[in-house]
Amino acid sequence: VVGLHYGLFGTTLDVSQDCVVNALIQLRNNVGPCWPKEFDKKSILAYDRTSLEYYTIGITVEECDFLKLQQDWNLASFVVVYNSSQGPHCIYVDDVKNGKLCCLNSHGNTDQFPQLKPDGVTTIYRVSASVKKAPQESGITSLICLTKQISRDMQLLAKMNEQNEKLEKNR
Repeated sequence: VVGLHYGLFGTTLDVSQDCVVNALIQLRNNVGPCWPKEFDKKSILAYDRTSLEYYTIGITVEECDFLKLQQDWNLASFVVVYNSSQGPHCIYVDDVKNGKLCCLNSHGNTDQFPQLKPDGVTTIYRVSASVKKAPQESGITSLICLTKQISRDMQLLAKMNEQNEKLEKNR
């Protein structure tokens, strides 16, 4: 989400992290842990809160080394897998300072900002994305239109029921 927010992938988008996480969960149809490579060559739909439009985000995930991370720092986002006390865990690399990976951990309040040496991680992944406007007839857009229509129909039905009740009382 940070890469999208800062236009790292060519287009600046204001998307909700929760929505992106939910879209990724929907891709897998599973809420359990996974390896970052599971999202390689996958696409999600995301809603830009600024333009009020949907975008298709194509995800590319590839293993890399610390040198590649340094070389491509301004071209991609990076995540690392390291062995936490609960087993392998994937975290976002927010910065590199003094040869350490400064990370953000979404695994609760424990160890929220780990700083790891590159040789202390299992794997480094380079994450990049392509961004383009979603087709107008995408499944999600059609679903939203259908949901809006159903909502309008339900409101109309409620008004009709209300009017019928009034008519029945007046008889």
